[in-house]
Amino acid sequence: DVDREGAVDLGHALVEHDFSPAEALFPGLEHEDDFAAELAPRALAGLADGSLEPMPQSEDGMTYAAKLTTEDQRIHWSRPAAEVDCQIRGLSPAPGAWCEADLGQGLVRLKILLSERIDQTSVAPPGSLMDDQLAIVCGDGRAVRLLKLQKPGGKPLDTRDFLAGTHLATGDRLR
Repeated sequence: DVDREGAVDLGHALVEHDFSPAEALFPGLEHEDDFAAELAPRALAGLADGSLEPMPQSEDGMTYAAKLTTEDQRIHWSRPAAEVDCQIRGLSPAPGAWCEADLGQGLVRLKILLSERIDQTSVAPPGSLMDDQLAIVCGDGRAVRLLKLQKPGGKPLDTRDFLAGTHLATGDRLR
């Protein structure tokens, strides 16, 4: 039962789990499965025997999240690699982070769905392709590798499949 006043969820919690900082910063499906495996039996047992009592949620630390804009989703390669990688992972799969690339017929918006930070550096301008595997220079000289991309109207593709039908070369720049 969710009780809403304004835009803040005021409904009661039925079970809770305290997350460590690492769990909160780097969520993964394997952790979510562990939490569900721990919490679900407790919740079901409490429902069955009537011992489950709704707990009010604390409003400490609650804030309204501003609606994301298209500009929030745009990748600015001038930012540090760690920030770019977090932006891509945080916005994937929806709404998705994006950049523009000249694929031979003018600028095309590319949705970037997965990336990883890599241990490579460069003095090339931010947004430059460092190699033929989509390592991109960021503002701090470090790089992220794009692992999954999507062209407009296309399906998500891993790097190898994306590059098979795309004309990008070392030194080209993403915007």
